[in-house]
Amino acid sequence: MINKQNRLSNISGKILFKIFSILLIGISANLHAAEINQPANRSLIFTKPAEQSYINPCAELMNNCLGMAFEDRLQASFTRCRWQDYKYFLNWAVWGYLSGDSRHQGDKRLLKMTAEWIDIFIAKINEEATSGKKADKKGTTPDIWFFHYYAQPLIELAQNPEVAAEIGIARLDEYKKILNRQMQAYSNKQLDEKLAKDSHYTNILFHSFPIHLSDWLLNDNRQSLDFCLKATDILATQQLPNGSYPYRYHRYGEKHCESDTMYYHSITTRGLYMLWWYSGYDKALEIMRKSTPYYPLVLEKPYHYNSGTDIWWKDQWRTFWSQHVAMVAAAAENGENAKIAMEMGEHKIGLDWFDPVIGAHAFRLMHEKKITPVPRRDKYIIKDPDVRGLRARQDNWSATFTTASYTFTRMSSMLCDKNSFDALHLARPVFRTRSRSVKPVRIEKEVYSTLGRFGAQADQITIEGNAALVSAVYHLAQDSQAWRSTQAEAPLLSRELWLVIPGAICGIITSTAEEDCAAAGFSHQYRFICKDFSKTDDNSFRAGKLIFRIISTNLSGITVERERRYVYDTKNKPDYQVSLGKLWEHGKDAPLKIDKNTNFYSLATVSAENNDFSAVNLRANSSGIIAFSAINSTGKYLALWNCGKEKVDFITQDNFVDDKIISLLPGELRLIRK
Repeated sequence: MINKQNRLSNISGKILFKIFSILLIGISANLHAAEINQPANRSLIFTKPAEQSYINPCAELMNNCLGMAFEDRLQASFTRCRWQDYKYFLNWAVWGYLSGDSRHQGDKRLLKMTAEWIDIFIAKINEEATSGKKADKKGTTPDIWFFHYYAQPLIELAQNPEVAAEIGIARLDEYKKILNRQMQAYSNKQLDEKLAKDSHYTNILFHSFPIHLSDWLLNDNRQSLDFCLKATDILATQQLPNGSYPYRYHRYGEKHCESDTMYYHSITTRGLYMLWWYSGYDKALEIMRKSTPYYPLVLEKPYHYNSGTDIWWKDQWRTFWSQHVAMVAAAAENGENAKIAMEMGEHKIGLDWFDPVIGAHAFRLMHEKKITPVPRRDKYIIKDPDVRGLRARQDNWSATFTTASYTFTRMSSMLCDKNSFDALHLARPVFRTRSRSVKPVRIEKEVYSTLGRFGAQADQITIEGNAALVSAVYHLAQDSQAWRSTQAEAPLLSRELWLVIPGAICGIITSTAEEDCAAAGFSHQYRFICKDFSKTDDNSFRAGKLIFRIISTNLSGITVERERRYVYDTKNKPDYQVSLGKLWEHGKDAPLKIDKNTNFYSLATVSAENNDFSAVNLRANSSGIIAFSAINSTGKYLALWNCGKEKVDFITQDNFVDDKIISLLPGELRLIRK
């Protein structure tokens, strides 16, 4: 009874603490809101031309697209539709008419096109209202995620009454009424409930950010401004040390933290930048300043995103947008992000429809502030609390080890070359209690291949000079139960130990049965993103310009297969996978009996082709100690991990006087040389 009362007391205390925290955030935001009597800036458009040429890829994109629209060829661009039907055209057209960075500034054709676009928009909305059918998603129905694209033109035209008169005041009023109907759908009570409900899910708060900021700017709705301020204050309490905005944070407890993804990071950055520019809110600027390490750490030249830290259903190994990097650089006046944004902009990397008007403003502001570019950080191995792991970079090679919630791999690496990259997408054990489905499905049932909501135990990282040793202990969680209140775990305890050195990684994955069990298959998977994959001998492979070697394993059978990333459909299998172990296909169920204490393991290396290992040997693999030695051009390494709590003796005949011994020692370990 006493224990039960204590638990109830603790739960009540946590609930009261959360309520108190939300109240404090609300009080704090209201105090700030009282100071914001009117917008600090009304416009995101520089009407005067820049004094000298500078890099502005967003301006160039809109200039080119508007030029194609004049020739009725916009559908030949990435928009794939006519300008009359392209939902973001209005924003581009108003920018094109007013901006000093536009090649079409003052071109009256844009005003006629703007009027025609609005008329078509109004007609579609009226048709939807009378027919009861929703408009085509590819049409012009304003959606909450990108609402600012519809509202920004009105905000700009409100400051240019002569231009507004030429477009037609009645036309613009009708357009504004349609937008206001959507804005007014959010009551004060709904906004407060949303802040409370999603206080540990700030990603969702910032998705709806633009509509509420627009409501304040267009209608002086203070409640909408309060929502933006409170959401920003919540984010400030959750932002991680190296600048990440967790996807979801502490929603299920203090150990729960889903890693940021670059897509959502960009959306949040966009909201912060708009709030800072329009309102001058100092908290938004403070968050952006704190976020300055994020892009330099996650982007690998030529600025591909190392996606190994992503939660498993959001993995996106791709290039993202320079404009959001420019937003951070311009607001925080940060040279490292400015360098990245300028180089991405110069080489047209990651350029598309996403936020070009705001991006054009950020590039121009960066130019006006004369921010000095600083080379992006390089040649490091660091602990990164944002991913609860480690990051390393050496020129065009990088490695990331993460143990955050719901991740699909602990270790990943990337080797970039000009406009492409080769990557170790994942290295993981997979436990399956059911054979493959007859038809391909995105999420298969009874497959255990990811971490659970609390991630892995990963408090062990040793860094010595240019080498690091990192480990993790975990139970695989069932994929299909990721969103449930409980998530089944595999009956095997898995451990990983990885040596990270410049241009190479070497690691062992072990999985030990904690009870007698049966499976439809168990395997260790190593998956690669590359254009070319080939087998060089029985246990070695070339993945583009990466070398992959299986050094030692007791898993029978090596299968090379094509597999998909989660972001692709089940028919699209762009990646190459080496699978160690057995997996029974549908119709061939042959239960794999696994006895208690059975240990499966694989020791493997991944390296840049010019830094391959000359020798790797497994030295110990038990519940007490895991050890291996490795030699390559950077040196000789003896990796030791006492993974238990008892004292362990490790006997070696090697002479490591001039070589590196790197170890993880939560328990006592004695090295005995013979």
